[in-house]
Amino acid sequence: MRLLGGRPPRLDWFGHNPFPYRTPRLAEGPLPGGFRDISDMDTLSEEVRRVYGRRVPLWLSEYTIQSDRGSAVFATFVSRDQQAKYLTAGYGIGDALGPRVAGLGWLALLDEPPAIDSANWGLLTHGLQRKPAFGAMARAPSERLRPTVRVANTVSRVTLRRRGLALRVTPRAAGHVTAKLQARGRVHARGRVTGSAGRRRTLWLRASLRPGRYTVDVRAARGATVRRSLRVR
Repeated sequence: MRLLGGRPPRLDWFGHNPFPYRTPRLAEGPLPGGFRDISDMDTLSEEVRRVYGRRVPLWLSEYTIQSDRGSAVFATFVSRDQQAKYLTAGYGIGDALGPRVAGLGWLALLDEPPAIDSANWGLLTHGLQRKPAFGAMARAPSERLRPTVRVANTVSRVTLRRRGLALRVTPRAAGHVTAKLQARGRVHARGRVTGSAGRRRTLWLRASLRPGRYTVDVRAARGATVRRSLRVR
């Protein structure tokens, strides 16, 4: 899309329906023919960035996989257990891509009324029976439950090696709190504690690192990942 002068128009989000054609994994190569399923959202994000000259968040408005059988809408389907795994993997991809994904919506809550060609894409059957995907949705990373994280922007090599980097985390749901210090896909330190909703916990990450830029990823129960940049001097 272009304006009369040739420039791209203003764009807040780029909408796409990333229906899966395979088990969702970012490590998969792009689909041929220009199609982009949920496994290609890193590729699509880069393609949109090149066109608009800046990072435009993706609004993934419809994501789903049918259970039990195909329908008049989609031929693709998996078992009910696999449907739950597809949901978990899809929301994991959205979480992993961070600010590159503005939101991910599942289609739909209910299966269609039973018929020869009806679509079983719901978290519930049409008779309101919970499918495994219902529980998977409840456990998916949530922005509402994103933990509060306090961490320094800069740390010295000596402090990081001897005392460690302090992460003060306040989760919004009870469960495990995990953290990792990494760079270029390599994890240099990990930490884990058990947290309670609204109660601050401190994790310490220790590592011997060279000066440079690193990232710290923090996950708390049911919350979206918090990613912070760290400079080691």
